Amino acid sequence: MKKIMLVSLILTLVGVYTCEEPVEPVKVEFRFAEEEHADGLIPYTLPQTNKVFFLDPKVEMSNADIDSAVLDVLQDKTMVRLIFSDAGRDKFAQLTAEHLSERLAMLVNGNMVSAPIIRAPITQGMALIDGGYTREQAERIVAGINQAVKGD
Repeated sequence: MKKIMLVSLILTLVGVYTCEEPVEPVKVEFRFAEEEHADGLIPYTLPQTNKVFFLDPKVEMSNADIDSAVLDVLQDKTMVRLIFSDAGRDKFAQLTAEHLSERLAMLVNGNMVSAPIIRAPITQGMALIDGGYTREQAERIVAGINQAVKGD
């Protein structure tokens, strides 16, 4: 009897877990950012600091360069790890190698989440998005990115 109840409980939990609300696709973009205004650049405010950056309208990388996303927790910070496709890895490595000491902004659904200075070429084929997310927010972003890049 105990085994039947345990199996029933497991099946119920699996059913509850898989019957989640539909996930909205998430759009990721990488654009170069400047601290000073110049013609053609678009102002964006980084919400965590209220600092204004001026972004190039050209999208350097996007969902098309991403293979998947996973949840990552480092030092009690919940982040989104982007895993690039092979072509995306090569593109990101070249982009970061050619633009050392420049800022590369990351946008999620049109909202700038960071604009770090490129300190070294990034060749591992991954990038972390630290937007100060709660675990639930990061999980939704991961699911949305994965849905968007897989075309589900």
